Amino acid sequence: SKLSLNQLSAPCIFYNLNGYYDSIKEFLSHMVAMGLSTNERQKDIYFASDLTEVVAVLSISRMFCWYIRTGIIKI
Repeated sequence: SKLSLNQLSAPCIFYNLNGYYDSIKEFLSHMVAMGLSTNERQKDIYFASDLTEVVAVLSISRMFCWYIRTGIIKI
C-alpha cells in the first residue's frame, strides 16, 4: 500500500460504524501473524468507531505534520 511504501503522508482511517470493517481489521492482524506484514507497516491505519475518533486521528496527524514542517521534529 502507499502507506507501507511511505508514499502517503496521511493516515488511513476506516470509519468502522457498527463494526462494518471488523473483517478488514482481522485480516490485517492475520497478515502480521503470518509474516506478510508488520505492525510498523500498518502504523498509520486506524479504525474509528465514531466521528470523534476520526477527528482525534486527524488532529494528531496534523499536529505531527506541523512539528515536522517547523523543524521541531526531524526525520
